[in-house]
Amino acid sequence: MIIRGINNVNRNSVCHVSTVHDPDDTRIVIRECSSLSGDYHVHLVCRSGHSVEVSFERHLLPVVSSRIKRVIMLIPLALIKAYRTKAFVIHLHDPELYFLSPLLKLCGRRVILDIHENYNVTISKKKYLKRGYAVLLEWVMKLYLRFTLPTANAIILAWPALEDVFLGYNPKRIVVRNLPRLEETHRTIKPGRESLSDRKFVYLGLINEARGALKLFEWVDLYRKRTGNTLRIDFYGKIAKEFEPKFTDCIEKCPSVHYNGIVRSSEVESVLDKYDFGFVFFSNIRNHLYSEPNKLFEYYRSGVVPICSNLPRMNEIIGDSQSGLVVNLSSSLGIGIDEFINLFSNENNINEHIQNGYNYLLNNNWQKEYEKLKKLYDEILD
Repeated sequence: MIIRGINNVNRNSVCHVSTVHDPDDTRIVIRECSSLSGDYHVHLVCRSGHSVEVSFERHLLPVVSSRIKRVIMLIPLALIKAYRTKAFVIHLHDPELYFLSPLLKLCGRRVILDIHENYNVTISKKKYLKRGYAVLLEWVMKLYLRFTLPTANAIILAWPALEDVFLGYNPKRIVVRNLPRLEETHRTIKPGRESLSDRKFVYLGLINEARGALKLFEWVDLYRKRTGNTLRIDFYGKIAKEFEPKFTDCIEKCPSVHYNGIVRSSEVESVLDKYDFGFVFFSNIRNHLYSEPNKLFEYYRSGVVPICSNLPRMNEIIGDSQSGLVVNLSSSLGIGIDEFINLFSNENNINEHIQNGYNYLLNNNWQKEYEKLKKLYDEILD
């Protein structure tokens, strides 16, 4: 079977596989697969659903109604579809697929495991798990990753901080950040407004308590009490199921906050162009401390000034580039309202921060990240 697998592959062909992520996922579809398709024959095995037009072959999996069905039905089907592409490199994006690495290598494939976040921590934060089970599952996940990651030809990490987390798991590892393409980035000088209250505010991404949705309602209320004015804030994104009743109640009580549905990856830029400020109010749980939220860079790309919680990595990015405001969400002194008013009542400051966000992406962009990804692929294919 090994010999047959080696002889029955296209050495210039690669296949990305995900049973979890959306079919228009920014990192997998818009960044990695689209870029790689210029140099290799690219396949993607992914869930069915709405997606952008692509320049590579897509092999769709059926929609299933539960996590158990996803594991039982989709993983074997994804493995079969990936194998049938005859791709020499199989690039797996979900931890539930990592155990396939040894099997694929026995079939003569080269395997890359893409680590999007700190799974050691996120598994224990699932709302459907009781505390005792969560602690046990975190331990099991650490053990699982300790055994599966070394079996791959290489691992890819989505944030710089993940290098410390997975140090020693695999000698062949690189960091490939999820940054916008440079040609997607444009400086947008926003039209003048009479006051901050006339500016437009946006929240983009998954809507739940851990990502600061409730804090945002508190922020709006504090601003009204300080200034006597109201702010209009538009929410875009999927509402976490367990958070939906609470979010709906907050919306009903706060008429200046509006929910506008889910935005597809291809629509994000056109949506953000009309906004002045964007929120990234992640709470200080372990997985958030050193993460790099994609929405932060989406804001930079569209000339939206970010207002973020003061977590170490976001503090580092924004502080070094002077491209937004970092606020203490646990402060009893107004969670950054005064700092916001003092800094951005001056329109020149707003445009300066927009320019600084653009300058950050001049030095940190997908083209530079793709160079690292391409080099890794060349080494594995050699």
